[in-house]
Amino acid sequence: MNLGYAASSDIDLEDTESDERYSFQLYHHVASPAEFHDHEVLEVGCGRGGGAYFIKKYLNPKSMVGLDLAGRAVKLCKEKYGTDGLDFINGDAEALPFLDNSFDIVINVESAFHYPSRDDFFREVKRVLRKDGYFLYADVEIRNEVESLDNSILEAGFTLLKREVINDNVIKACDLDSIRRKRIIDSSCHPLFRFLAYNIPAVPDSRAYNKIKSGEIQYLCYALKKSENELLKNKNLIL
Repeated sequence: MNLGYAASSDIDLEDTESDERYSFQLYHHVASPAEFHDHEVLEVGCGRGGGAYFIKKYLNPKSMVGLDLAGRAVKLCKEKYGTDGLDFINGDAEALPFLDNSFDIVINVESAFHYPSRDDFFREVKRVLRKDGYFLYADVEIRNEVESLDNSILEAGFTLLKREVINDNVIKACDLDSIRRKRIIDSSCHPLFRFLAYNIPAVPDSRAYNKIKSGEIQYLCYALKKSENELLKNKNLIL
């Protein structure tokens, strides 16, 4: 699902969900600045659907929609998680198939760095959010490009409520979950390609893990609100 987040205390989960604890905890942390109860929520880049499932089950929104460009992923999501109030659709993050002012909250976790244009994505998020809607966003960026990413977000029309660098929490999750992640890759991937596959979940000592641990890659967590007035560049809230 994602690289995960290790906190000082774990969230309560059912025993059958414990294997994905750190991935769920990342969603919980990203979502924590907003109240989800009785709100309409969109996840862009829902992947295999686990994050949208967690939000619907544990944060109790009125409705939850997961969107992904990959049709096969959406089909899997529908088969595994589709239920009342939780739906999945195929769509493009840079041309969201929704009317203006459709959602109270948009969440995006570890997905937008793949998009051809994050600027277009940010503008689309603002368009589909209602007044005072939340944009909850977690992503990775090369350290010397972080300022440019911050500026793109603000220029799209969002008020910055909070920005955190959560590398330490992510690395701790990778360490704590390393045996399971490595076992999954070793059992399903040809030995010649394992060293590349270890980068996907940032198995310790992989290239991706080392870049996050050193800070060369920053893992960022944003809480933003749709701005209706002049952009508010609250640099003091950047941690």
